[in-house]
Parts: sequence; structure tokens; C-alpha cells
Amino acid sequence: MATTAATLIQRTRRMLRDWPEIDVTTASIASNGTTLTVADSTLYFVNELLELDQEVMRVTALPSGTTLTVQRQMRGSTAASHSSGATILQTPAFYSVEILDALNDGLDACFPQIYRPVALEETGPDGTTYEWNLPTMSGISVAIPYLYEIEVKESGDPAFRKTDAWEVVRSENPFIKFRRPPSSGATIRLRGYGPFTHFAAVTDTLDTYFPVNAANLPVLFAVSELLASGEAGRVRVDTGTNDQREQANRVGSSMSAAQALLQRFYQRRSDAAMAPMPRHVVSLF
Repeated sequence: MATTAATLIQRTRRMLRDWPEIDVTTASIASNGTTLTVADSTLYFVNELLELDQEVMRVTALPSGTTLTVQRQMRGSTAASHSSGATILQTPAFYSVEILDALNDGLDACFPQIYRPVALEETGPDGTTYEWNLPTMSGISVAIPYLYEIEVKESGDPAFRKTDAWEVVRSENPFIKFRRPPSSGATIRLRGYGPFTHFAAVTDTLDTYFPVNAANLPVLFAVSELLASGEAGRVRVDTGTNDQREQANRVGSSMSAAQALLQRFYQRRSDAAMAPMPRHVVSLF
């Protein structure tokens, strides 16, 4: 069964011990609505941040015992419709939108030790052009970072034929330079290795090519990144002699935990690393 981004978000919350209070709505709310209906509004306070189905809202008023006035799409989230019975997270330490960003950073950090085989097929140049701009990978909008083979299927030919008559020209927008241009209408197949596609929504699933033994790596990286970001809330200027050894959350404690988790990520990434890429692979950057 494919692992969804929502599942990885929950794993991240568990590692962070982020257990916000949970309530549910008692009526639906449209994407442009500003009144949230709950069972008991006394459980909330003005300026409290809530999360419903990955949308973050701010409580601006408590007009009645069962309604809240809210400001929508806070913290970079997107306004959406929410049904009656939708789960409300009250003041979570981290929001789904930022956890999702951290998970995507974790996917990037897995590369190139954890990579995805890529094969792209595109129509080639016009038959007279030697230079050909590389197409971008789906979901990432960058060219294949590591290229090892190019095949060409000429018009009327039922098969792709491998060609070695090319070189990569590295630049801000890298391109292929053919020593002999493919004929007009030819199809070019690129084979190489690239990073895994980012999650765009919590309903997205982890790529089926992602190794099972590495599935928790993005979570480990995300926890480290979020803990490091949380240090900003603890940093302060102390004056005079101040013994902090008995404090539950000393300045720097979150960063220390983040660094320890990051080292664990690197070790586990090394343990789960895929087979080395072919020696003749060409880097585009």
C-alpha cells in the first residue's frame, strides 16, 4: 500500500511529540466562510491558531457559545471547504504546510544516495539543429541531473537506437549538443537518474520506486529541520550569572536534538543507499 504524505506528516508529529488538543466542527464551512461552528467556543481564545484539513485559521472573535469568527488561509495554507465533523487541531506546534515543506526537503536530501531511474521521451529538434534543450522532469521542473544514455527513434523506425554522438553543454540551462542531428520528427529518449518528486498535497503518495527501507528518511530529516527552526522561539539574551542546567528547555537544547537527528539521518541514508550509478553517468550541472 502506497505511503501518503498525510501518513508521513503523522509520523513526523509523533517523533516531535506534537499532540495538540483536538476538537471537531459541528457544521460545514465554505472556502470563503468566516464563521466556524463548534460544540463549545469557551475551549478557544482570540488569536489562537487552528488547523482544519491542512488549512490554518486564526480565531478573531468568539461571538457566541458555539461559533468562532476566523481569519482564513494563515501561515501560507490554502482556503478550502470543510465538512461537519472535520478535525480541528488547536495550536499545534507545527502545521501541516510546514511539515510538508520539511518532508520535501528530506526527499531532496536523500538524493543522490537514494535516486529515481528516469526515462523521458520527447520530440527532437528539426533535423538541422545540433543543440537541443533538455526537457524537465515531471513534478520537479529541472532537467535530469545525471544522464547515462540517449536513444533515438527515427521517423519510420520501429525501434529506439542508442547513440553516443552527443555531449552535455553545462550552463544555467544545460543542453545536449549532437555531433549528428537526429532527423526531423525523431523521438529522443533520455535515461538517467534524478531526485524524487515533491509532495504537492497531503493526498500525494511516496513514489513506488522509493526504497522501502528508506521510507522513514524524509521523516527523520523533517523532524531535524523543524526542531532547528523551533530554536528561534527559545533564543533570548541572558544577563549575569544564570545556571540553566535544571531548565526543561534550555537555550540550544532544540538545536542539539536537531543536530543529533541530522547525524542519524546521514547514517541511515548511508545504510539505505542504492547501488552506485554507472561509472559513465554524465552530470548536467
